Amino acid sequence: MNATKKVVYFILFAAVAVVLVYGPSYFKKKDLPKLTIAPNLLPDSGGKPIFLMFYSDSCSICQEMKPIISQLQAEYGNKVFFHLVDSQNSASFPLVEAFQVQGLPSFFWLTPDLKIFDANVGRVPDEEMLRITGELSKKFGST
Repeated sequence: MNATKKVVYFILFAAVAVVLVYGPSYFKKKDLPKLTIAPNLLPDSGGKPIFLMFYSDSCSICQEMKPIISQLQAEYGNKVFFHLVDSQNSASFPLVEAFQVQGLPSFFWLTPDLKIFDANVGRVPDEEMLRITGELSKKFGST
């Protein structure tokens, strides 16, 4: 293989790696899925907005995000209902399907009437997680 082909393959490999790691980092608001969520798929949130995370124990990014999830729960747990869903558990499949989960981790912030406030997929910066959860809490949270 000549040097030009090696360079081309390296660039293609690097581009694919960047897309896989950073490309699905979050939905833009205009790209949020329009979903109809059956209320019986989610536990009762007591009228609170919902932070929903789809994860898998085998997902390294999911494991890396555990500290920020714990911080969010500590800071906003009295105003936002947190529901973490193991996407590999067969009992969770209807919820995974309803939210059209394509990658892990997947995060959804829902209003009390189950409308999507925001969503992200993949590695999300801590500051972004705090910002979105804070906005949801401020706009819809109750004590």
